[in-house]
Amino acid sequence: DPMGDWPAEGRYDLTVPLGPVRPSDLDHTGEMLFEQIIRHSSVSSHAQLNGLGLTPEFSNETGINRMGVEFLVSRGIAPAAGTPLFAKSKLQRIKGKSFWCAHRIVTDLGETVATIEQCLLTVDLNTRKAVAVPDFLYKALD
Repeated sequence: DPMGDWPAEGRYDLTVPLGPVRPSDLDHTGEMLFEQIIRHSSVSSHAQLNGLGLTPEFSNETGINRMGVEFLVSRGIAPAAGTPLFAKSKLQRIKGKSFWCAHRIVTDLGETVATIEQCLLTVDLNTRKAVAVPDFLYKALD
């Protein structure tokens, strides 16, 4: 099931400006294209995980990176072309080799355009096997 209300802000949450909605981001009915929602969630996910320490440098040093396993996209309002958008990201929980992140695409007025929930695994790129989530991610759970 989709998450309910957005949880209270935590100190490790991140907000990323995404720029204004372009007319080409919308379909013939005025809804944001699905691929545009995924693009925005990708931008916010990379910014969030880099900020938490899952950086290219960490991956190069340890051989550990992340892999998306499951996504749930819930749509909100259809923003008009020209509306400034932002992504708010939150680490939700960690369990073993998995962790869950949520990203909310919002307008400058705080209206939700979409909520994207991700389940990710930490993976050893050399063995191609899931490994325990790095300890430093636990600090981001408020």
